[in-house]
Amino acid sequence: LRDSIHATYDGSTLTNTAEAGSSWASCAIFDTQGYEQGFNVNLTLPDKRFGFMIGIVRKEAPVSDVLIPGEFPEHLGYGLIHCTNQGYFSTFTHGRNKIVGLPVLGTPGQAIRMTFVSGQHKKLLISAGPADAEDQMVECFKDRVKDAEYVPFITMYRPRSVTVTISARKRRRNPGAHAERMWAERVFTDAEITTVTGSIRVHRAILCSSDQFRAAFSGGYQE
Repeated sequence: LRDSIHATYDGSTLTNTAEAGSSWASCAIFDTQGYEQGFNVNLTLPDKRFGFMIGIVRKEAPVSDVLIPGEFPEHLGYGLIHCTNQGYFSTFTHGRNKIVGLPVLGTPGQAIRMTFVSGQHKKLLISAGPADAEDQMVECFKDRVKDAEYVPFITMYRPRSVTVTISARKRRRNPGAHAERMWAERVFTDAEITTVTGSIRVHRAILCSSDQFRAAFSGGYQE
């Protein structure tokens, strides 16, 4: 944890250590040092009555400012509160709620997934569903996430324990885009194909995916 109030975290279990009967007294801000591309937060619901707020906060924000949802201003970050009575998520800034189109059924074992995409265009996405399912993520605070360094936080309503995992977001590779760049730049080519209209510089390692070119570059090839 980067900072916390009435919360402990052992790498998999987040525990609210506030006194019984207290509400919104526990908050944990997680450390994501080295996660340049952003991060993923997975939270497993213990039951449908589990109330919490999850989101991102500026890296330098003190945990005392993040603790109270009713006073969570947008200059600190962006939060989503799980409304236990109605069973849905709503965005929460400046004390105002806006329902997100993402129902939360509250089934024990259901997973809440939050992804923060760093970079030039920052995004905050969330999904809910069975722990082993790939769900459609909903973008929250679209075009509103300001340029800053953010870390994830979770505030819990009542003293409870919940399973939470934090991981680095990995940039998705696009092999097609890489091949297009190699074709356009023609850097470090190592072969040349001659045609009636001219010659083409190529990479043998790429063309060898074809059996005909593999045979040609291996020598002794005849049509």
